[in-house]
Amino acid sequence: LTPLMLAAEDGAHGSCAALVRLGANVDLRNDDDESAVELAFDHPASVRKKTLLALGEHALVVASGVGDIDEVKAQIAAGANVNVRGLDNETTPLIQAVTFEEAEIAELLIAAGADVNAKADGETPLDICHELDDSAAADRIERALRSATMPLVEKTKTSSVCSVL
Repeated sequence: LTPLMLAAEDGAHGSCAALVRLGANVDLRNDDDESAVELAFDHPASVRKKTLLALGEHALVVASGVGDIDEVKAQIAAGANVNVRGLDNETTPLIQAVTFEEAEIAELLIAAGADVNAKADGETPLDICHELDDSAAADRIERALRSATMPLVEKTKTSSVCSVL
């Protein structure tokens, strides 16, 4: 593990910021093929947000994954690219919102033109939705995803349960 990975794993956002300023490589991976960015995801939203921003992650990607709806709205209003890729060049704001069951944010991103077919690790947002526990948030996300991908004639036939395909 590098010092940056250790800091990210500990949620030490101040140390992460300092190490990045000194030139630490955020792309290095440990023996489990995890980067500092991926290690930062094991923390509660408030710590995860500070750590990811310190690592240089895009603000819209971070806000979408931690449920910061005000920041998502501000980023969209400022013209942020709703399909921006994260530091891992895989995740998108929509994928983060789906992964962390942020239904309202997922709906906002879809309405703003987020690519519902974008893939991270070979999975679309709908694929990720199917892996979630059955919950009201997962159902709401699935309806929004299906609504954005189905022809108008088919929209009335959408299921509200993620496990149905």
